[in-house]
Amino acid sequence: MKRFNKSLIWIALALLAGTALAGRGDSQLPFTEDLFADGQLAQEQQLPVMVVFVSEHCGYCAALESDYIKPMLKSGEYDDKVIIRVLNIDYSDVVSFQGKTLSGVMLANNLGAFVTPTIMFFDHQGNEVAEKIMGYSTPGLFGGVLDQAIDESLSKVRQDTELAHR
Repeated sequence: MKRFNKSLIWIALALLAGTALAGRGDSQLPFTEDLFADGQLAQEQQLPVMVVFVSEHCGYCAALESDYIKPMLKSGEYDDKVIIRVLNIDYSDVVSFQGKTLSGVMLANNLGAFVTPTIMFFDHQGNEVAEKIMGYSTPGLFGGVLDQAIDESLSKVRQDTELAHR
């Protein structure tokens, strides 16, 4: 009986520790399996969708996520500029912008994301609206390149929206 009580205490402590860690403000990555739904959200908000293609055992992907993607999400500075989504190509059954279900690898290949990480920028229909960023090798320069691509994609989406309403 004492062993059982000790086990419950350890479980309770583990749960409390997990709750404390979750409350640190770490941003959870917004993984997607439905780009069609993300496209609808993009249309409603008149924002581009930034898709970060990653794979499970990619060290560069993990570095990109911790160096840039999580801080971007946590800051809130990009909420009115871009919809950020992370797509792990190792998972299957991803819905494309056109509503077709494909494997993550097939979708990435169809969109031209041949290496991980690759960051691509799309309008609500799945059209590329800025040059893709392939790889992650120079962290010091990466932020400027990323911000420029976000600004370019937002400008393109807003310009296309204005033209559509004329």
